[in-house]
Amino acid sequence: DPVVIMLVADRARCVLSREARFPPGMVSTLAGFIEPGEDIAHAVRRETFEEIGVTTGEVRFVASQPWPFAHSLMIGRIAEAETYELKPDPAEIDAAAWYGASEVRAILGRRPSDGEPWLPGKQSLANVLVETWLAELGMRGA
Repeated sequence: DPVVIMLVADRARCVLSREARFPPGMVSTLAGFIEPGEDIAHAVRRETFEEIGVTTGEVRFVASQPWPFAHSLMIGRIAEAETYELKPDPAEIDAAAWYGASEVRAILGRRPSDGEPWLPGKQSLANVLVETWLAELGMRGA
């Protein structure tokens, strides 16, 4: 079953969220399984709305990565936010927030032991999505 992993963003901010299963302090992008017969962009829009209540417009491809946990493929996208009020689904998301580009760049430079929000490492597709978004803004991360 392929998985979409997406960074929901606009020109100034992006959404990072946390799930209960994450290590302390870790935040990441959203992700979810593609349903049978569903195209990738629709899966991004559906999962984004289900998980945080935000509608999205343009959905563009960034990269893909094998995902060993379900013997699957992660398909990385950046989704342009059309609405901004966050309504996290408590069954899936513990917390979600909008972060400005400067905040995200600082988060990229943190380590799990810093006691502040941090993102998965450079090997992760979530990190690639965030780095791509920052580069597009002219603010490549650490």
